[in-house]
Amino acid sequence: MKHDGFLARASEAGETHLRRKGTRHLFDADGSICLRREGGEALFQRLQRYARAELLKGLAAAVLGVGVMILGSRSVSLGLPVPPTVFYVVGVGLLVSVGWFLWRAGQYDRWIDRHAPTISESATAASELRPIRLTIEDPETFDQFKLVGDDCGFIAFLPSTRMILIEGIRYRQLIRAEDLTETYEQEAASVRSIALEYRVYADAVEPVVAKITLSSTKHWGRLQTCLSGCLCPVEEGELDGLVNTLKEMDTIMDPNNADDPGRLI
Repeated sequence: MKHDGFLARASEAGETHLRRKGTRHLFDADGSICLRREGGEALFQRLQRYARAELLKGLAAAVLGVGVMILGSRSVSLGLPVPPTVFYVVGVGLLVSVGWFLWRAGQYDRWIDRHAPTISESATAASELRPIRLTIEDPETFDQFKLVGDDCGFIAFLPSTRMILIEGIRYRQLIRAEDLTETYEQEAASVRSIALEYRVYADAVEPVVAKITLSSTKHWGRLQTCLSGCLCPVEEGELDGLVNTLKEMDTIMDPNNADDPGRLI
């Protein structure tokens, strides 16, 4: 894997902690925790191969489209029995298909739903608000081009318990507000993201600081709002009001789905 170091120490600390407690359940941890998903690396490699294949199809369609149109412009001089218009139509069709293949390469969420539906189901079952599809990256390499990021999956919001749950293909992360040490915005290629740093405990061992960057191009504003609602400090007695406000916000943003708060967006 190209990004094997991403969250490696944090997941090792998490594994150590849960092994000593005799459990595999994230919510049994004494603090925030990060775990490597069983079979996640192999699944992530399959996703990378899928995205790479779609990208190559798009490039092939572009080359063929240009080639066919050039052939059409010379069809008369070459004495070909096919009218130039036919070549132009086929060439344009191939060039239009480039956008389709590039779009498919970026639809990792649909690929996850088809090949690993339990990931989105876990996020939906845990979340008090509608989960969001997102990309998870290493803040130190956020500005580098990656076809599908360092990880991708879904984020579940649990404002009543001051937590978020990130169900990624490679890693599962439960982040508690009290363990958050830093948060800041990052931007690369006009994509705005939120970087989080949080402590992962392994009993008496020195806590490991996990660093991640979260991106959701379609739902940037909602991601900001829900993260703030789940992780920012709240005065005593104001938590219930905050939770109700966040739930009302979900309804206002999508009134047609007020009865389906777990619907993925």
